[in-house]
Amino acid sequence: MSLALVSSGVPLSIRNNLLISWYLVRNNLWDWQSLQPYSDGGIFFEFCDALEVKDDQVAPASGWGLDYALGAWASFFSDTYLPFSKLLHRLSAQASLRMSMS
Repeated sequence: MSLALVSSGVPLSIRNNLLISWYLVRNNLWDWQSLQPYSDGGIFFEFCDALEVKDDQVAPASGWGLDYALGAWASFFSDTYLPFSKLLHRLSAQASLRMSMS
């Protein structure tokens, strides 16, 4: 994606905003990499449930459709994922500070 934007003549400010948005959105999909056999699935399973569960019903094999999935992803991202990420970042910064002080 970034190579196409660089060569497309898109202004730098717009390019940067698009790249930041892309980096943020893809993180939901990459959380599966942090799963461990002993973990409960954490935020990744919450992400899956947000897309696959509607009105306490699990999606059929055909899914709920793109419109529902995009809306559910946007809601999950803004209401759950961003606050979770900010909390992790804050906790990580606090831990780093404590380690540097010891």
